[in-house]
Amino acid sequence: MIWLALALSASFYWSDFSPHLEQANQDTLDEFSSLIHRSFSTQASLHLPIYMYWRKPALRRYFESTLVSLLGRDGANLWLQEQSL
Repeated sequence: MIWLALALSASFYWSDFSPHLEQANQDTLDEFSSLIHRSFSTQASLHLPIYMYWRKPALRRYFESTLVSLLGRDGANLWLQEQSL
């Protein structure tokens, strides 16, 4: 019974939230995909600090809180700086 109450509660939150979601176009999704791959790939690649510079502020906003949770504030700042984010 508690699961039903939680599910109903979540659906109310979703109905409030979902109209404000924006579906990105395919070019935008492709750019973020490429930037994420480049940022987290273990394969050696050239250091390109201005690679997709126009997307980096948004990528930083998306990842910063997670990186702080995983690495701590100093570690997150260091990683973001190394990635030119």
